[in-house]
Amino acid sequence: MRPAQTKPKMTATSGTTASFRLLNTVREYAGERLSAVDVEPTRRRHAEHFALMVDRGLSEDAIQPVHDDCRAALEWANTADPELALRLAGALGEFWQSRVHLGEGRRRIELALATASGPAEARGKALDNAADIAWRQGDYQAAQAFLVESVSLAQELGDQAAYVYRVGLLADVLMYSGDPAAGRPYAEIAVREARKRAQVRKDASPGELSEQRAHDQQRLGRLVGEIDELAGALFRLGRVIYNAGGDHATARVHLDEALAIWRDRGGVDAIAPCLLVLGTIAIDEGRLDDAREQLMESMRLRRAIGDRFMLAAGVNHLGLLAAAAGQPERALRLGGAAEMMHEINGSQNPAHVRKYIARWFDTARRSLGRRAAAAWQEGRELEAERAVAYALEEEAYVPATPPAAESSLSARERQVSAMLAAGQTNRQIATRLGVSIRTVDAHVEHVRNKLGFHSRAEIATWVASRE
Repeated sequence: MRPAQTKPKMTATSGTTASFRLLNTVREYAGERLSAVDVEPTRRRHAEHFALMVDRGLSEDAIQPVHDDCRAALEWANTADPELALRLAGALGEFWQSRVHLGEGRRRIELALATASGPAEARGKALDNAADIAWRQGDYQAAQAFLVESVSLAQELGDQAAYVYRVGLLADVLMYSGDPAAGRPYAEIAVREARKRAQVRKDASPGELSEQRAHDQQRLGRLVGEIDELAGALFRLGRVIYNAGGDHATARVHLDEALAIWRDRGGVDAIAPCLLVLGTIAIDEGRLDDAREQLMESMRLRRAIGDRFMLAAGVNHLGLLAAAAGQPERALRLGGAAEMMHEINGSQNPAHVRKYIARWFDTARRSLGRRAAAAWQEGRELEAERAVAYALEEEAYVPATPPAAESSLSARERQVSAMLAAGQTNRQIATRLGVSIRTVDAHVEHVRNKLGFHSRAEIATWVASRE
């Protein structure tokens, strides 16, 4: 009598393509039969089949059900055909990042890099993914080493597209390692080279870009790719400038241009992180309505894509928005949820981002008092899906009104606060009011003490929330 359920299950992987998932009993039987013959030709066909599937741009949802087959192919190819292993590991890199198999992905890519020397294009792709995973894990030294080699390969091959991308990624890594000023020249090189390739004027609008694509039908595919390179380089430059010292206006110019290109192109994957940075700038500037709109859209896009790493970042930043809006309990729950999501993912925020986040959550803790630790723990106990749903509640993030604190401010303190929120320095405020800088310093200190704030940015956010 046959065991129950011995038939293979058929599952659609993409479009009209179907694949079969074998039950363990059938898989074990097949393994026994293969062991009686020369298994190498079969294993090679198996590995080449899945390498070809992934190379052709199989979606992440389609890769998931065949992930174990890809693992088996890699296990065989690591010793039998290292170059095939390198090709397959590099092609799986984005899947491992999106589905947060960071430890496994890096281990497999590093093994493939160690055992295969080429081809150069496959090695470059593997190095790019190894760098991406390493920086997500907080290993910036390793990420930089991977990128130095991949940039060199791009130059050797004369591959300008790869060069633009990798130089921009190197700027990112330097920024995340705590030295955004060192990253800025690389980001500027990436933008300059991308503009040359796309032959786009600095002030080109999305409409002009669309007209240029339509005008040159023979280069349509290549041109579209070059425009995407430009948007990516602009995004990286804007993010590096913001992190290098808070030059919000210049950062927004580059980020807005990148966002316009991606919206014109329908680049959903890229729109989400761009909105995240723009939303963070809006929090800093006290534009909480803009921040809410941008961060919410970013989160919805990431939820649709299923990127768990970016979802954790989104939950974190909506926690900052809640803190800025005077909702400390919601802020701390979201902070706790994001912390747990990062722990499960095996990822972490860069040091400068952790420092920035801590400032907002520390303010929320002081405001909430004894309930702070409990709120944080409640967030940690939320399952990821529930945390995302909680972060996306439409009615949240409306600025709270602190009447007692507001009424305690003098007319002069209100005036100084408004001027500060408008972006004026203490020296400028002193000149405008005809008082000494020391007097303005004292007014700012009084406002901070009365409202329980610890920075000028928090005062600016509070003023904006009252308008």
